[in-house]
Amino acid sequence: MLGKKSNEAVWNGQRVVIHCAHRKTTSVGVLYHMTPRLDAVLGAFQDGDGSYRIMRLPIERCIPIMKAKPTQSRGASAGRVGKIPRRIFEEEGQLVATVQIEGPAVE
Repeated sequence: MLGKKSNEAVWNGQRVVIHCAHRKTTSVGVLYHMTPRLDAVLGAFQDGDGSYRIMRLPIERCIPIMKAKPTQSRGASAGRVGKIPRRIFEEEGQLVATVQIEGPAVE
């Protein structure tokens, strides 16, 4: 991880951002200003059994999708976040891992 306040990381020599989505969540949002320094987005999507499938999507593919699907938020993220649908990760993404998280998160 590259900081305590960011979900950016270096993974396999690539700079990535990690976003998680619960079972019924249909997309993840990425800040536009992050895209120039990223190689990929890792989407961790929860399945019905509680496990998460972590999918990798290259940033070159994410950018046009994000521009076509800006967030509908009118709050602080308005105009700053683009959405990437779960189905794009599932159709085009590379499966990185499937993980099961046990118990509450520990800091």
